[in-house]
Amino acid sequence: MGSWNDDDDSVWSDVRRFADRHIRVFTIGLCVLTIPLALFFLLPTILVATATPITTPVRLKATLSLTYLDKQGKVIGRQGPVAGQYVRLTQLPAYLPQAFIAMEDRRFYAHHGVDLLGLSRAAYTDLRARRFVAGGSTISQQTAKNIFLWQGESVSRYIRKIPEAYFTAMIELIWGKKRILEVYLNTIEMGKGIYGIEAAARQYYHKHAKVLTQSEAANIIACLPNPKVYTIKPQSRFVAWKSQWILRQMRNIEDDPGVQALTR
Repeated sequence: MGSWNDDDDSVWSDVRRFADRHIRVFTIGLCVLTIPLALFFLLPTILVATATPITTPVRLKATLSLTYLDKQGKVIGRQGPVAGQYVRLTQLPAYLPQAFIAMEDRRFYAHHGVDLLGLSRAAYTDLRARRFVAGGSTISQQTAKNIFLWQGESVSRYIRKIPEAYFTAMIELIWGKKRILEVYLNTIEMGKGIYGIEAAARQYYHKHAKVLTQSEAANIIACLPNPKVYTIKPQSRFVAWKSQWILRQMRNIEDDPGVQALTR
């Protein structure tokens, strides 16, 4: 009986010694995790508490999307934003999402929402150019921004990065890669007021996205760095050059097992 009590005391002594040695590390680690989480969840409350009250009525400007038809029902013109029907990834030819991956995020299937290698490469390019010329946002980050956050290229884009990281992590965890890619294809802007691959296909080539040729898909995707500047019709010099580059990159990645798993 005495031996059992001695063994028990020895075990508890070892536990206390272990706790004494590691309690400081444990406490620091807990603080490192708790403080950012607390700030993140308290941020909406802080913003609401410090916001300037609205004392005058706010007039909202509604944006209408109009399609004009002739007597036979043929489309003769559009006004306002154009959004196509939602298309499933399985309805599209494999080369179409592959073209987006080749252009926007070649490591899409490998990273977990944020591509540190891509960010480093973009930062190096920007530093050499001494201005913002390359973006390091992944398809997941762009999807999170398009669905949950605001647009804009001013200083607000740096503020946006904080909630963008949160929503990117959430969709990576909950949606998965295929769902993210599908939503991205249906929400990305591909021309002034043209949103989604189906709308772009109907606007530029008067056909459904599922029957776009590889060249047509490459032409549409080539405008993505700045769809309001790099026009598809009439075709800008940048789109003409970039579409050929995309076709070459598509051939380079079409046999990649990671890309095939997402697009076939």
